[in-house]
Amino acid sequence: ESLFSGSLASFLQEISSVITKECLDIEIYNALIEKHFGDDTIEFTATEVYNYFVYEDDTEVKSKAVISAIVKLINQDVSFISFDPKRISVLILKTQSTSAIKALLNQLFRRNRAGLWNSYDTITAISYLIQSEFRHIDLIDVLCQNSQPLEEYYQFFCSRSFVNGFNNRRINNYCDIIGSDWKANFLYFMFLVEQSKHNNLAKFAFYKNFFDRFTADLAFVTQYEPDAKKPNYNRFYTENDHKKFYSSVHGSDGVIKKAHKLRNANPLSHASAGLIDKDSTSSDLDESIEDMGKLIDQFRRNNGL
Repeated sequence: ESLFSGSLASFLQEISSVITKECLDIEIYNALIEKHFGDDTIEFTATEVYNYFVYEDDTEVKSKAVISAIVKLINQDVSFISFDPKRISVLILKTQSTSAIKALLNQLFRRNRAGLWNSYDTITAISYLIQSEFRHIDLIDVLCQNSQPLEEYYQFFCSRSFVNGFNNRRINNYCDIIGSDWKANFLYFMFLVEQSKHNNLAKFAFYKNFFDRFTADLAFVTQYEPDAKKPNYNRFYTENDHKKFYSSVHGSDGVIKKAHKLRNANPLSHASAGLIDKDSTSSDLDESIEDMGKLIDQFRRNNGL
């Protein structure tokens, strides 16, 4: 600390000076780190010294000179944070300065209202939220408004615990039925992959194959063939076998007939490729997938699974 006393403030002040006179870039930023925190007479590198002030020092970072320089920089051009978002956001929070933190948030909200939000602001907002343990809900809303993928990520992985998924009774029952049948998991996973790509023909092909294999697992669990030692995956692929197995479920014949008709018209499964000539292919495939899922669930409930 004594060897580099005042270096942090002078470093920030020179960044401000550079922004005033010319365009700051990553090369200039790194050169300033070397200039203000480098010393050939000691074994530590400039980056290590800078990191010390960012992550370990609790005195220099709270000095009036540092806080004043940070506030000036934020009001001058908040995008400077994007050159080093993690360390600079840590610096801002470690100042424990209301004026510095408010200046950062005000700049971000002002840019959003003015329609000036860009990828640099996204980087800055994410870094601030991580360092502040996501305490500022309004900033999360702004971030979500400006990035749909981030909003989806936040909704699925941040706003609720992924652990809740393990408490899903339906999914747990599926896992119990599948057991060690990794191929059923693979087929369902590939269905999800193709669904995310909006590859309708491929997703239906994988789901229909999953349905056939899962039916064999269901048959084994419910002792459909009492003497069977393992699931018979070669049995459940014809329309008649499926109709017979699901006969206890009302309306199952229609669901199975449609699923097999679509499978036989799918160019990924059959040479007839009849689906290519249809206008309603996507909706038909989605409806059939949904109906097969309902058929599985109803059969499972009927058998107390």
